[in-house]
Amino acid sequence: MIIRGVGMERSMMWGERLVLLSQSHVAAVTTSRIPCQASGNNRWILANIPFLTPLLQPGEDCEVMPQVRLEIKTSVCQVEVELVPVVEIFNQWCDKAWWSPCLKQWPSQEKAECVKSIGFSLMACSSFHWQLNFSQAEYMVMEGIDEDGGCRKTCFQVLRQMKEDVWCPGNRPIITSQHLKMVLFWTCKKYPHAKDWKNFTVSFLCLVRKLHKCVSQHFLRHYFVDGNNMFQYVSINDLDAIAQKLTLFLENPGLCWT
Repeated sequence: MIIRGVGMERSMMWGERLVLLSQSHVAAVTTSRIPCQASGNNRWILANIPFLTPLLQPGEDCEVMPQVRLEIKTSVCQVEVELVPVVEIFNQWCDKAWWSPCLKQWPSQEKAECVKSIGFSLMACSSFHWQLNFSQAEYMVMEGIDEDGGCRKTCFQVLRQMKEDVWCPGNRPIITSQHLKMVLFWTCKKYPHAKDWKNFTVSFLCLVRKLHKCVSQHFLRHYFVDGNNMFQYVSINDLDAIAQKLTLFLENPGLCWT
């Protein structure tokens, strides 16, 4: 379910999009509805909602609890989609996200302000926990990331394909696309100039080395939530196995291009 909202501490505004859940779950969510005093339209807000706590950081050990599973058949393959309740918070940045890139060279101050204006969201997990989610902010950072003619997005796409096919295959991979985005963002911050992303091979291997370092050290800092280790609850043995695969690749990357 998607509930659009402004001012998470105060209330949540009903939005236009709503994924239908079971009747019992809807009843548990819509326990308190009052007219919205700030608008002349007949809109409603949710108030006094106790289930919004506790709040988990991205990557914390909390199993996402999908409410609806869909199987969509395309001309290429069958895609499985999981729909989960998400509360979207607009026009304000999360207090727990100490992200202040405006003094850095990447991203630009204009881009950073645009990203923060989008807001963030809360994704429902099991045991009535809610997890911070920055998927819209991540999308905005990726949007126009190669306006300077670089190859960042291409490097990311190849990195993701290698992860899926070689380093971490399977339906429930240890390394996810979100992990790879964090690797990309941190690498872009370290190498902010267009000249650093002109040569695909050099740039791609730079990303792989960053991923290898994070996996080997069992530490991947979230880009928006400083100090949050996205590998905190990942098995060390699994990470070491992936690190070994990355080591073999870096020793002879040419084998994968043949």
